[in-house]
Amino acid sequence: MNQSVVIILSSLALDLGIKIKNAVPQSELHAMNLNHPDVDCSYDNFSSHIATLFKNKYTIIAVCSAGVVIRSLAESLKNKTEESPVIVVSNDGRYIIPILGAHSGGNKISHNISYRINAEAVITNMSDLRLGIALDDPPDGYVLGDYKYIKSIASRILNGEDIQSLPNISWFNNSQLKVNKQAKLSIDITIEDKISDKDKIIYHPQKLVLGVGTIKGASFDSLLKLVETTLKNNNLSKYSIALLATIDLKENEDAINQLAKFYNLPIVYYTKDDLNKVLSKIEKPSQEVFDAVGCYSVSEASSILAAGDNSNLIVNKQKYNGTTCAIAISKNIILNSNNKLAKGKLSIIGLGPGASSWRSIEANHLLEQATDIVGFDGYIKLLDYDKNKKYHSFEIGQEEERAMKSIELASSDKNVALVCSGDPGIYAMASIVFEMIEFGPDIWKNIEIITSPGISAVQAAAARVGAPIGNDFCTISLSDLMTTQQVILDRVKAAAKADFIIALYNPSSKLRKTLIKKVVNIIRDYRKKETPIVIARSVGRKDEKIEFTTINDIETDTIDMMTLLIIGSTKTRSYFNSLNEQKVYTPRGYNVLKGEKNR
Repeated sequence: MNQSVVIILSSLALDLGIKIKNAVPQSELHAMNLNHPDVDCSYDNFSSHIATLFKNKYTIIAVCSAGVVIRSLAESLKNKTEESPVIVVSNDGRYIIPILGAHSGGNKISHNISYRINAEAVITNMSDLRLGIALDDPPDGYVLGDYKYIKSIASRILNGEDIQSLPNISWFNNSQLKVNKQAKLSIDITIEDKISDKDKIIYHPQKLVLGVGTIKGASFDSLLKLVETTLKNNNLSKYSIALLATIDLKENEDAINQLAKFYNLPIVYYTKDDLNKVLSKIEKPSQEVFDAVGCYSVSEASSILAAGDNSNLIVNKQKYNGTTCAIAISKNIILNSNNKLAKGKLSIIGLGPGASSWRSIEANHLLEQATDIVGFDGYIKLLDYDKNKKYHSFEIGQEEERAMKSIELASSDKNVALVCSGDPGIYAMASIVFEMIEFGPDIWKNIEIITSPGISAVQAAAARVGAPIGNDFCTISLSDLMTTQQVILDRVKAAAKADFIIALYNPSSKLRKTLIKKVVNIIRDYRKKETPIVIARSVGRKDEKIEFTTINDIETDTIDMMTLLIIGSTKTRSYFNSLNEQKVYTPRGYNVLKGEKNR
């Protein structure tokens, strides 16, 4: 994708321009006659400036009216297949409209921005609206090898023709394409050197890495001939090559740089020590190569390294006139940006309720490995400080900011630990991260993500008092930031009516005092007065406090966001042990009465 520029006409659009810039990786902000720390370029004439950007194939995101942009670019419009995307954002930030290059990335960028700034992407292309996808604009990591028949095939589908079957990739999951095994039209995804025809669309997944090596001063023609011959002999498509890989000593080797330019591919470089790490995977290590550059393989080793874990070498080293090449295949699609692969790692870690003794071995191991720790300030303070790590603290309520920081750090090859209290998948950060990645740039999907479970608040509270959740139970959050109060009340009523044990998260806050009272009143209609309730606050921390009450006697005024309630079902019971400690449990259903088991 070309470099992106966000362009604004005045200081009135500065805040919106900054938000859009932050939503588009590696973008610049250009403003007319405005000097500001967040502005990368100040210009004095909008029409000439945007025309220059368009001529130089920048992706343009303009905060202004569509008419101004159209008039400014009218004389520059030549060939739609060669034009970069131009996107207009309304001045109020509500609408995002790709007006040029929609199927050259414009629609995808618009959707990405709309998600980040809470706007609506206005898509006008027929295929997108009718089919749910644009067949000539596959997702990053897939290449349409031949555009010759794509318009006619798309037109046939729009007019009602079906497809034999759909490839098993997520891009097609929400499409409106209809499947019929007897249909003439077909779609194929392959690394083989096949071309589309009048009845078949072929996409090439970018899973291949081309490792190359040369003697000093080798000719580009020799290297190109070797690569083309190798691809042909192995029936591999050039469109499935995601990147070139070689040793860092060849960073200025003209033949390799020309090859990258010829195929429009990024290059990744490795040190001799890096290449020697995969020596066990090299079938025929070369002493001659070691004597020259300090490692036993360049083309094979670099292709294996760049293709990642569990990759396979599918073409061994080939040689011709002072040049070598080899090809490895990755397990996954290889997404790249600015000549770098996103090889970062993001661990979403549940710290449990607070006590380090309740933290899992896996969580401690991931924390130890991490280069960067991201989280709410209160959670980070639960960890032992390590001067070798970078800490990124956020205030409560900044959940999206935490998730975004974690993703961006992982995208820049960091090993990131995003910490949460309790379990990261229960009212915590995991779902936010996965949602952002689904709707964010495709490069994010290359991040390795580990979700490390933790002891949840309801588990911890239950363990402190006995076994109150020993039968069917549910958890309901009373936070109305993302869910309306009416929906919350409907869920509470359904759970109470079904006789679930109910755990209430986020029961009350400074601004939300009445909802908990309404919830308790609903549950009272379906419970006996003596139904046990556990009020657990800050379980596992220094200020832990456990209280017991009943549905009839509960007082809600002192309940806050640090509190969790467990409200029993009609079967929940309690008793006092010999130390006068109250224990609460819900029978599993076995007939265990007075110590005798009904067999």
